[in-house]
Amino acid sequence: MGKVTPGRFRLRGMFLFELYVVSLFLLKKEGADMSVEERLKELEGMRDQLEESVEILSWEPPDSMEGHRCAMARQYLKSLESMIGQCQQAVLSKAASVNGKGSDGGGKVHNKKKG
Repeated sequence: MGKVTPGRFRLRGMFLFELYVVSLFLLKKEGADMSVEERLKELEGMRDQLEESVEILSWEPPDSMEGHRCAMARQYLKSLESMIGQCQQAVLSKAASVNGKGSDGGGKVHNKKKG
């Protein structure tokens, strides 16, 4: 018999999914005043919630309401990963411009030549 993990039940998975949806809505609505670093931190925290939701709901039958939410959560997780990647790129670009460095397009940062 497998381990029983207290607190890992389908209602928690549903709540975590709803929490993610509301948190993302609020971030989009009120996040204009946030720095890129703050936005990245918020998105990464939401990823943890969504990943836990997927983990919990993945045990439910695919044709149940919880199974449909799991499928939606997986799609949202892909979108969230994309948003996190964009924020990470913005943070790297910001750091490079502050340090007076440029990028060669291949992900490597190098010093600009003065001349």
